[in-house]
Amino acid sequence: MSGTPASMAVRNAGYAKRVFDYDWVRIFVSSGLKSYGLTERYLDIIRSKKIEPAAQELRDSRGDPGTLPPSSTAPADEIELFCGLRGAVFYIAIRKYVYNMPLEIDVEATVRATVANFFEGALGAAR
Repeated sequence: MSGTPASMAVRNAGYAKRVFDYDWVRIFVSSGLKSYGLTERYLDIIRSKKIEPAAQELRDSRGDPGTLPPSSTAPADEIELFCGLRGAVFYIAIRKYVYNMPLEIDVEATVRATVANFFEGALGAAR
C-alpha cells in the first residue's frame, strides 16, 4: 500500500464507487440509527484494514521521528484525520441517497480534490 496522494486518491475514488449505492447507503445509515451492530463491525474492519495503515503511511511519508513500530497503532488524532477524509467522501453519498439532493459534481474529480487538499494540509503540518 502506498501512502502517496495519488494512490490515496485512487483508493478513495474506488471507495466512492463502492459506497455510491442507494441501497447500501440507506441500509448502512438505518442500521447505525437502529444499533444493529452492522455499522460497528464494518467500521472496525475499515479502521484496522484501511485507516490505521494509511495513518502509518502518512507518518512514514512525513518522516516523523515518532514512527510507530508495525505492531502499534497510530495515535487517535491521526486516525481521526483519516476518518474525516472517508467521512467527507461518504457525505456526498449521504446527500444524494438520504437527503435526495441532486449532485451537480463529478464525484471522482471531487474525491481527488478532497484527497489532494487533505494531503496538502497533512504534509504541510509536518513542515
